[in-house]
Amino acid sequence: MITNSHFRSAKIIICIGSGGVGKTSVSASLGLWAAEQGKKTLVLTVDPAKRLASTLNIKDDGLEYLVLKTQAHGELWASVLNSKLIFDTFLKKAANKGLNPKLLENLSNNKLYQQLSTTLSGSQEFTAIEKLYSSYKSGIYDLIILDTPPTQHAIDFLEAPAKISQLFNESIHKWVQSSIEPNTTFWGVLFQNTTSKILNILQILTGSDFVIQLRDFFNNVGSIQKDLFVRSEEIQNLLYDKNTVFNLVTAFDRAKIKEAQNFANQLKMKGYHLTTLTINRSYPEWLPAPFKSGSTADQYCIKLNDYYKNKLEFFDQILFDQKIEVLRIPEFSNNISDLEGLKKMIEYY
Repeated sequence: MITNSHFRSAKIIICIGSGGVGKTSVSASLGLWAAEQGKKTLVLTVDPAKRLASTLNIKDDGLEYLVLKTQAHGELWASVLNSKLIFDTFLKKAANKGLNPKLLENLSNNKLYQQLSTTLSGSQEFTAIEKLYSSYKSGIYDLIILDTPPTQHAIDFLEAPAKISQLFNESIHKWVQSSIEPNTTFWGVLFQNTTSKILNILQILTGSDFVIQLRDFFNNVGSIQKDLFVRSEEIQNLLYDKNTVFNLVTAFDRAKIKEAQNFANQLKMKGYHLTTLTINRSYPEWLPAPFKSGSTADQYCIKLNDYYKNKLEFFDQILFDQKIEVLRIPEFSNNISDLEGLKKMIEYY
């Protein structure tokens, strides 16, 4: 059973790591554990592979679903995030519900906004944290667990929201308003800015009328630009809150562990609260099973035990800050695909 005091006192747990290490299963099992402790818990995931939706038997439409109620009077809720829906809600909330309906319609039809809220690199990460923030501010849940989007480099998750928020920067907005014609000072300044790469991509995505779409976007979003930028900063600040803890999930091989170690150093350097390392599939589930003494199987089991013991000792030598608690989950004989499988995971925490 989990003894991690950081987990028990946290309001938000962010499960982060590279792709293919089992973040979704770990996130869902933590949610089930918290519900069994009597907490009303929400698990959020982008989950492009639909693993959470399948495991918890919910729809992937962006709504929050009650999965179960526990004997401890806890509740497990879950949601597969919808970036477009969250972005639309984000704009409405940022405008304090005072946005002109015509303005909302213009934004919805703008190609730049459509790319920003759906396929633009970083939009998933930005909306994931926005949903995390709005759920936290609602006060409905005792604990929220975020299963972060899969990225080639996990640190991209933390940097993407700041990059997206730069599109709402007041200086950029003023540049667009002051000069929108090609071959002017505006373009010379703009494309030296850190957002130039994003805008180059957007020009390709939106077509030849990019300049018109850009001007239209900023004309429409201008009236709420300040609220949007403030909201973005609040979202970023939430990641540094003392009640927000990070659970770094990795797999049981040298490359993944080294990658996790580098990421842990980056988290520490940036000031985030990394409290836990979860090593998934760290040994076969069947390995501790009893064998008949003196049999070939028994000898094989001893050798395997020695192999995993030596491997664990190697990992212990390179592992991180001693303040970080290490959780090891075995590789199960069957895939984790339902609540019963999640319950098995909790037994090994």
